[in-house]
Amino acid sequence: TVGFTGKSGYEFVLLDFTNGQLVFFNRKGEQTAKSKLPKDAPLSDMFCFSFTNDHAFLYDKDARIWYAYKVF
Repeated sequence: TVGFTGKSGYEFVLLDFTNGQLVFFNRKGEQTAKSKLPKDAPLSDMFCFSFTNDHAFLYDKDARIWYAYKVF
């Protein structure tokens, strides 16, 4: 899933669930930053990630709870 941040230079964000991080890209498609998530963040390879209001949201399928992480 690709998220749109609306932040200049960091417009798009992808969840790298393998390495537990968020990867940011500008409008040209160039990688501009990475942000490590907490070790206990629920990571999934399918449909459990969203981004809005400066927060990354990750869904824990087992607990059936969304977790929010402040990014900006």
